[in-house]
Amino acid sequence: MGDDFRRKAAFTLAEVLITLGVIGIVAAMTMPVLTANYQKTVLKNQFKKAYSTYQQALLKTSFDNGGDISCYYNADNSGDKVLTNCPSFYEAFTKELKVTKICENNTECNTNYSGITYTGGCSTSLSLQSKQYVLADGTIIFPYTDGINYPLFFVDINGLKGPNKPGYDLFSFMIMRKENSDAYFFSSTIAGCLYDSIDENGFKSLTDIYK
Repeated sequence: MGDDFRRKAAFTLAEVLITLGVIGIVAAMTMPVLTANYQKTVLKNQFKKAYSTYQQALLKTSFDNGGDISCYYNADNSGDKVLTNCPSFYEAFTKELKVTKICENNTECNTNYSGITYTGGCSTSLSLQSKQYVLADGTIIFPYTDGINYPLFFVDINGLKGPNKPGYDLFSFMIMRKENSDAYFFSSTIAGCLYDSIDENGFKSLTDIYK
């Protein structure tokens, strides 16, 4: 009776192969989703770390300049911007960020942001004309334009690792200021000038990151 029970309880080779096949199909269907979710979580955490670092650097730079960095979009009238001290602001701001390398263009940093489209009046190519500042953790930041720098800069939170896609590892930070207040990052968007290039899975606002 014991031998008969063992024979009945055993799986045939065909049953084992079918089971393994089903497991393989399920794994093939779920692994891409799990991998994508994991990568998205990693990028979220990298963004949060970068955002905190830049917030502190902006506050420190503003404080060192008596609360007036003279490089901001006017929050009381969004049509106005103050650009007088943008070059000196970027110099002071990047000193707070532990820059390890400064590239005069994208060739020196070996970056590639081709194929990115722009929103509204944004027209400068991210290919790029601007200086690029490489930080100790591999992050790359750069102003919106070269020559006359705007109160807007882009940040690639994982540098050369890719995917170099807006809303994934490439974001923008707009510097705002109200009358008689310190400068701050415009919190409603992290995609200024990049909206047209962000797909439905990308992050466009801080709400997307911190929800």
